[in-house]
Amino acid sequence: SSSLAPPGDVGYVVCPTAVTPVELATHTAEAAIHLPISGTPVLGNFAIATSADGRWAYVVTSDGVIPSSPGSQTSVPPVTAGTTAVTTTAASAATSTVAPSTPPSGVTVQNVVIPINLVTQQAERPIRIPGQGGTHAIVVMPGGRTILAASGSTIVPVDAVTHQVGAPLDLGPGRTIFGMALDPASTILYALVAGAVVPVNTANATAGLPIPTGLSVSSVYSPHGIAVTADGGTVYVVGQGGTDYGGRVLPITTSTGATQPTTGFDQFGIADPAAIAVTPDGSMLLVVDSADNWVNPVSLAAFSDPAT
Repeated sequence: SSSLAPPGDVGYVVCPTAVTPVELATHTAEAAIHLPISGTPVLGNFAIATSADGRWAYVVTSDGVIPSSPGSQTSVPPVTAGTTAVTTTAASAATSTVAPSTPPSGVTVQNVVIPINLVTQQAERPIRIPGQGGTHAIVVMPGGRTILAASGSTIVPVDAVTHQVGAPLDLGPGRTIFGMALDPASTILYALVAGAVVPVNTANATAGLPIPTGLSVSSVYSPHGIAVTADGGTVYVVGQGGTDYGGRVLPITTSTGATQPTTGFDQFGIADPAAIAVTPDGSMLLVVDSADNWVNPVSLAAFSDPAT
């Protein structure tokens, strides 16, 4: 069947209850694809990733659930998935300024992964995953068969075809995952937690020793930023740190796990970095600043002195 998605590059922005496609060439936001969940997830409790073939997107979020009887749960009647016209190439994640909501009496919160068919532009039934707490990050493994979703302090594998949930890997108490990034050159996944980065070998599902970052949890309840260069040589982390908790970018050399000198945005006032990306040519970092609603460009050639 023909795709409902027009040609061209499209970014996908996840919001509390919908995914909004944005045509990158024209900066046009298309009609939203509604997520079949009840209630409104807590601020920042949602993330998105797409498969390499551009046919699927996956959202990790939370769903309100009403206990139907002891030992069983049924979802609140879902919102009908919408049909829109978007393409299926690029993906990006973003948070919203919607205030946290409190579930109604008798409603619990269940973390879920929601597949979105980008050909038909429809969200499928949520897949329940184990774990309690924030759902801030999700990645698709090479080949597109396995999705890794963050659920509190655990990393949960989900089969993209059968939707079966595998054994979760728990990083331990106090290590809520705020971001994840795959190393393109190895089997390592880097998980960002408060004050550290935890390398995880996806080949055998084992976590290595945390790499201290000195970066605090953001003042805004949202994913912090983590990105890996195309050659896998450097991990970049953004957050707040230093004596004044200013916005910081921290490079980590992956071969040694050693942290390098940071750069920051103190000269521009208060900064609260929440996400980071490496440009395709590897020459620049783009840092999303949630305190000022702008993007801070950081040239690697002048890393210690970010441009205005």
